[in-house]
Amino acid sequence: MRQSTTIYSGDMHNILHINIGYPPADGLGGPTRTVSSVANEQARRGHRVTVVCTNLHDKNRRVFPHTEHRLVGDVSVHYMRTHTIPLWPGTLGPLWVPDLLPFLRKELRGFDIVHIHGIRDTMSYLTAVKATTLGTPYVVQPHGEVPYLGEAVPKRLYDRLFTRRIVEGASAFLALSRKEASECRAMSANAPVEVVSNGIAAENYFPLPARGWLRARVGISPECRVVLFLGRLNWIKGIDLLLEGFARCREKSCLVLVGPDEGEGHHLHQMARHLGIQERTFFVGPLPPGDVLKAYVDADLFVLTSRKELFPNTVMEACGAGVPIVMTDTCEIAGIVSGKAALVVPPERDAIGGAIDRLLADHALSAALAQGGKELARTTFSMNTVVDRLDEVYAGAMVKKGKNT
Repeated sequence: MRQSTTIYSGDMHNILHINIGYPPADGLGGPTRTVSSVANEQARRGHRVTVVCTNLHDKNRRVFPHTEHRLVGDVSVHYMRTHTIPLWPGTLGPLWVPDLLPFLRKELRGFDIVHIHGIRDTMSYLTAVKATTLGTPYVVQPHGEVPYLGEAVPKRLYDRLFTRRIVEGASAFLALSRKEASECRAMSANAPVEVVSNGIAAENYFPLPARGWLRARVGISPECRVVLFLGRLNWIKGIDLLLEGFARCREKSCLVLVGPDEGEGHHLHQMARHLGIQERTFFVGPLPPGDVLKAYVDADLFVLTSRKELFPNTVMEACGAGVPIVMTDTCEIAGIVSGKAALVVPPERDAIGGAIDRLLADHALSAALAQGGKELARTTFSMNTVVDRLDEVYAGAMVKKGKNT
């Protein structure tokens, strides 16, 4: 593996990330992009970084048909064949990754630290149990999975049988916000909880690609303003609220929805027809990671109307691309971007529609929020800051387990 040209004063470590997916997977949510950004920055600093993930693009598609090992940049990635239950409701459901245990038995002892992303899947459970057996320190980052939301009974049962093993052996929990930190503390009385936000690699947003790709792909006229949503078509994302709000907009605009369908697509298509906005609403589906930034730069504003969300990558990505934002106050990141990069409103159709109209009509406000977002991307959301914090947490975890740092 080639070494970073950046001078880094910290110790070099052999780091293992465990996550559901890794690029080019495009339908498994924000943590996939988070893990990629973190792993790339760690490798740039000279750490030896390995990622173990499924071979899934999403519930129905696969990156590779079987287990494949690839070098993605400077990151060693093991895409492992994965079995799912096709008709299981929700994002993925139960997973079985038969090649994971043989890999852990052979390789886990050689890692200095394991970073487990997620708490309610078999990959996290098996890795935590094996790491505990070998005395390898691991940290757990739930990425918003702690609350039960609408699936309390099966999740509580799973936690009683499996998640408690992950919790009991963890050297630390990583929370995205103060609220998630308190949820993690309620789950684990022993492991310390550290707040480590998500971040983006600001250098990926300079220079930006030329405008026009998304308009040409979808067939949008130059005079029509583009309102962009990028994310899973899932009830939690509040896209029904977005459609109702967009239907009330007076400014000439079109709505572009980018992302995989998780069961809401048919209902949303029907809603668009019922609201009379089907001619101005475009369902694009998921985009390859390399095309996502092209979509942002064609947007006049980005909108996120989630009913509940922690630290969505899409908000940080919109900031990096210099796209002003309309978002709901039910996202915990809202307090950081409100008034700087975003108009923040309650999850109500009139408020959402009014904010979209206001930003499309007020060019000075739109430009100010776009510039504020770029500044946040350069500072608060910088991946350098995130990985600095992770280095500190990893060092503490290794000391706790008696590993040399």
